[in-house]
Amino acid sequence: MRVVVVGVVAAMLFCAPVFAQGVKLKSVTNSIGMELIEIPAGKFTMGKDAGVDVTLTKSFVLGKYEVTQGQWKSVMGSEPWEGQSSVQIGEDNPATYVSWDDATEFCKKLTQRELTGEEYRLPTEAEWEYACRAGTETAFSFGNDESKLGEYAWFDGNTIVVREQYAHKVGLKKPNPWGLYDMHGNVWEWCSDWYGGNLSGGADPTGPSGGSNRVFRGGSWWFYPGLCRSAFRFFLDPSNRGDYLGFRVARSQLETVTAAERRQQGTQAKPAPQVAVETRPVMEKPEPVRKVFKSGESVTNSIGMELIEIPAGTFTMSSPASEAGHQDDEAAVGVTLTQGFLLGKTEVTLGEWQQVMGKVWKGQRYDVASKNYPAIEITWDDATEFCEKLSQSESVGEPYRLPTEAEWEYACRAGTTTAFSFGDDESKLGEYAWFTGNTGSEQYAHNVGTKKPNPWGLHDMHGNVFEWCSDWYDESLPGGTDPVGPDYGSSRVLRGGGWWRNPRDCRSANRDCAVPSIRRALGFRVARSQSVQ
Repeated sequence: MRVVVVGVVAAMLFCAPVFAQGVKLKSVTNSIGMELIEIPAGKFTMGKDAGVDVTLTKSFVLGKYEVTQGQWKSVMGSEPWEGQSSVQIGEDNPATYVSWDDATEFCKKLTQRELTGEEYRLPTEAEWEYACRAGTETAFSFGNDESKLGEYAWFDGNTIVVREQYAHKVGLKKPNPWGLYDMHGNVWEWCSDWYGGNLSGGADPTGPSGGSNRVFRGGSWWFYPGLCRSAFRFFLDPSNRGDYLGFRVARSQLETVTAAERRQQGTQAKPAPQVAVETRPVMEKPEPVRKVFKSGESVTNSIGMELIEIPAGTFTMSSPASEAGHQDDEAAVGVTLTQGFLLGKTEVTLGEWQQVMGKVWKGQRYDVASKNYPAIEITWDDATEFCEKLSQSESVGEPYRLPTEAEWEYACRAGTTTAFSFGDDESKLGEYAWFTGNTGSEQYAHNVGTKKPNPWGLHDMHGNVFEWCSDWYDESLPGGTDPVGPDYGSSRVLRGGGWWRNPRDCRSANRDCAVPSIRRALGFRVARSQSVQ
């Protein structure tokens, strides 16, 4: 690959990108018609505010667009997005439902296919941000004015609000100054690096030597502008797949990269060494309950929150493969809950949040500041802190907590085995839930309890806002007696669907997850265990 430099001194010192903003870079086209942009060596500040200085000593090429469905099929011969939700089928639409391992396998097969001595791989995180910035230092490659994002990216402001809830055809928006498209939204893009809390600086950084999560960058159609910035970082377990995950390829010259360097760049997955991971506090099983809970009966606590008594019982968790919308992580398991518990009749409201937390609610993107609307933009940690403070304020020996995933689905089903607690007919969903079909221009969470309840008297179990559960997420559901999920992980479980999601995402069995620190249109409802009187 040819490296273009401006003067010998500039080449030696890597002073600023060798191509200025707005200068068109050379592109090349490979054997499958994939266009790649030649990215020059250079130096930049990575991250925001107190960033780290990075020098990239070698030029590389980077996909002009995200890898498309047509390119994926040409190389892999498969369609992982087939039959999945929130996908627009098209040769020029991004390949989604692609894990990190899938993406690296694509790169390996494309390298073998080309036989040109040039190795395809995922970009390092540093390479990705450097190419995204294209010589800029602003929040976005086009400046700091996020009102212009719609000219350059697909994000929630021009997808969800118009009910186009999927990744869009690549290259329809304006490119960045170096001719790269969709760097600020459409699908998140996997990078080669393991995720570390601190950015890696210096010369040709490749991130930590091991870890449990891989980095992805670039925002997506599902997220808001702040998450589409050049510097924003996110991460997931490398096995994750979703409607918002894709990638673009990078390419290096094999003869200029040693085997050791390639291993550092993460072109082959490495087993994670023993590293410190966040561990889940052991959930103590509630003491034996003397009271026999009866479905539908309710109690009201000291802040006026109504809770429904949920009886002990046995049920089949998740969905049969024949159910419309069934996902791979919904393999059915038998579950027995040996203790009854209480569960909030509605999602926690702004009024209840302010009573317990003493925080004024204002400036949130997806809510209306009224006391009977759900409290959202809530992280998992926020929700557990609310439970702790409410428990302390009551001082009755009955701890509030988030429901386990099994408790949540058991209560949602309320004795039913159908896709929804009211049956299988999704045309009736509007009677029970706020979702894309009835929110229209009202792009926010709605007043709790205004739709019909499920058979046990719980409102908004289908739609309105996604609800945090206590469990770490795992692709395999926990079964058996009183399951509480894995002991650790990187993402927490979310259930229930939301006002911006389609009907199949609001099914009783539908599972979602997010890193515990994320704030978006996410809320929760509380559970409470009963102590021996």
